[in-house]
Amino acid sequence: MRNAEDRAKHPIELFTDVAPRYEWMNTLMTAGRDQAWRRSILNFAQSTLEQKQPSRILDLATGTGDFPRLMAKKWPKAEIIGTDPNQAMLNQAIQSVDSYSKKIPSLKNVRWEIGRGEELNIESESVELVTIGFGFRNISEETRLDCVREVYRCLKPGGAFAILELGMPRPGLFRRFFSLLLFNVMPFFIGLFSPKDSYEYLAESIAKFPEPEKVRSMLELEGFIGFSPVALSGGLCWAFIGKKPTHFCP
Repeated sequence: MRNAEDRAKHPIELFTDVAPRYEWMNTLMTAGRDQAWRRSILNFAQSTLEQKQPSRILDLATGTGDFPRLMAKKWPKAEIIGTDPNQAMLNQAIQSVDSYSKKIPSLKNVRWEIGRGEELNIESESVELVTIGFGFRNISEETRLDCVREVYRCLKPGGAFAILELGMPRPGLFRRFFSLLLFNVMPFFIGLFSPKDSYEYLAESIAKFPEPEKVRSMLELEGFIGFSPVALSGGLCWAFIGKKPTHFCP
């Protein structure tokens, strides 16, 4: 079993083993709220885009394709690119297309690519929206600013960066209860069906993720207009939106 330092250094490898059960784990860890949270932040993003439907979208850490499925249904005319650094996760996303294509025909138009948020293989100012769901904390602390910088580069002026991330509730009784659940109760159930290393890393990454205002400051540091973080379900999840300023002609 890997120690905490090894798990933090190699989070991409951990997701290979958990890929077939990743969506099930997400549902369990979020008490079934993950899809509602995703829909909420897509609505926030569209408001940031002044209700315009994005024509080109990049989804980072796409995992098994949850965000592209929702976006293909919400914006069927959009070109969507789903990227992830783990091939096993991408394979799950690709395999899911057939089972969802009858309900979401436009899902067949999604392009799936291997890619890291810190080094985006995409043209500058070429997308209106970049999303990342439950993956920002998996980017190392040393390279998160590189990711934000890369997203800023590839967004068109006026575009939006939407981050959805699990987090710790505000200090208080609920936070103490959640910590007990996160580190004592859920590891037992997860360990019955999935590698325990993967869950332990996920739990540690949630606890160590920066406070919401620090994430907002990170966005602003790289040039985004950072909006106030939105707590979802009492702070079990946080929504962050950064808007790339529109270029003004002198």
